[in-house]
Amino acid sequence: MRHRIGIAVVFATSAIALTAEAQLAGPSSSIWTRLPGVFAGEISTTSEFYRHGGTTDARRPGALFRAVMSPQLTLFGSVSMGVSAALSTEGSEFRQNINLLGFNPSYRGVTVHAGDFTRDYSDYTLTGTNVRGAGVDVAPGNFLFSVQTGRAQRTVAAGSDGAAYQRRLLAASVGYGQTGGNRLAITMLKAKDDPNSLEQDLVIIDTTVRDTMLVPEPLKFAASPQENLVLGLESELHLFSDMLTLKGKVAASLFTRDLRSQIVDDAGLGALGAVNTLQPIRLSTSGDNAYAVEGEFRRGIVGLRGGVELIGPGFTSLGLPSLISDRKGYNLGGNVVLFGNRLALLGETRSQVNNIQDQRAARTDRGTNMLSAALSLTSSTSTSLTVLTNTAATEVSPLATGIDMRMAAVTGAISTRASLLARPTSLSIAYGYQTSRDALPATLVPNVVGQNITVTVLSSITKNVSLGPSFSGVLNRIGDKDPETNLLFGFSGRARFFPERRGGGLSTSANLSNTFSAGRQVRSARADVSYALPFETRLSVQARHTSYTAFATRPAFNESFLTIGMTRSLEPSRGP
Repeated sequence: MRHRIGIAVVFATSAIALTAEAQLAGPSSSIWTRLPGVFAGEISTTSEFYRHGGTTDARRPGALFRAVMSPQLTLFGSVSMGVSAALSTEGSEFRQNINLLGFNPSYRGVTVHAGDFTRDYSDYTLTGTNVRGAGVDVAPGNFLFSVQTGRAQRTVAAGSDGAAYQRRLLAASVGYGQTGGNRLAITMLKAKDDPNSLEQDLVIIDTTVRDTMLVPEPLKFAASPQENLVLGLESELHLFSDMLTLKGKVAASLFTRDLRSQIVDDAGLGALGAVNTLQPIRLSTSGDNAYAVEGEFRRGIVGLRGGVELIGPGFTSLGLPSLISDRKGYNLGGNVVLFGNRLALLGETRSQVNNIQDQRAARTDRGTNMLSAALSLTSSTSTSLTVLTNTAATEVSPLATGIDMRMAAVTGAISTRASLLARPTSLSIAYGYQTSRDALPATLVPNVVGQNITVTVLSSITKNVSLGPSFSGVLNRIGDKDPETNLLFGFSGRARFFPERRGGGLSTSANLSNTFSAGRQVRSARADVSYALPFETRLSVQARHTSYTAFATRPAFNESFLTIGMTRSLEPSRGP
């Protein structure tokens, strides 16, 4: 029943949207003749069906249905109204709604947000969080004033990510300058959960005043109502005709892990008393900061860049979907283009450590180094070579538990376009070598060495049909075991019919492959069909089946997908 309802919703949404657009943009529309404007945007619907075979659990629901609309109406060349809407049958267990509806009218530098919207401020305060509420952006000249408020998280009694309280936030930003130019911005975020939005038998009492080492693991991560205050500053400076760009950002946060913990007496707050009115300081409140500075220099064929970043272990922003704290590091890189853009060289090194304040039992150092070169031998032949190393090591005694992973990889590729039997043909050859090992004696993890070579040929049989085989050879060696060799063959084809019709007509493609990944042999088959319908509408159907063989303790399984989509592009069109 739920599947039939989802199908009806999806196609009904498409029909309503197409009818509405036709009435607005049609040449006989009386509204359009009185209100000259431009109507554009896109409407798409997707139906996905999934089947799973084997002893493992299914990784997707049996059916999903989505409809997304983003029409944009501009009147008199200055007044615009944008609408964003998303309907889906999934998401009942998520902390944010999958179904969305938002309005974004704009007039002369003033934009109003209503309903569901995402308005990013900075990397340390508010980014990627959908808000159901209202907001406004005002941009007089080079100034920008922005404020938004609403619900950032809904109540979830029990879901895949655990229980969640309802969360509301208030965020504001004041800035001067333009994006991509000299600018300075100050941002503020205040987020707070509603302690009464979740039944109390689903949560636990705050454990801050107890030794958390004695608290059972399930209780350490139980849901608790939280509160957060973050203040941030961002700047960007362009010097010497944009040859040198400097960027910096810094933020400070107060985070209360449990709103039910006791409030600290004002007499013991000291300097924190100044922010106590914005966020009361409790026994479970912690504070920390984060900052990053980066620079980039470009002059002719040479480019250099680098930066440093530190995020304290106690820094938290509830306006970010995720944040890895307790880390500091740096990065340096550069690139140069030679011989009239025919040779490009690129290099980069990154380093990162945690345990900034010695709160962990050991520190972990991570590093990445990369060198890459791309060379155009002729107008039809190009080649590339990349060398990459990764390390992750924990500073512990040789007999203690930790990691000391070392990985190195070399990849190279060459591709060319030529004529085979008087048919345009593309040939590509790729080679990869990778080795990884754990140098810590206590772990006894064997070294792994892998090599693979892939050859792909794609030839144009006719003007609209391309066919070609592919070959892969994989050699793996684990520790002292005998090498494991796999020879894999595949086939791919692509066809396009009626290309003279507007929108591309009918387009089809098919692909068969037999690969080796993470110890498994993977066989896959995929077919795509796309057809241009009237009114700038395109129907697409994709079917794919993938089979995974057993490996070690992981059993064999297979998956099948059928995806049906319909997209209606509303090209900018003006009434008579």
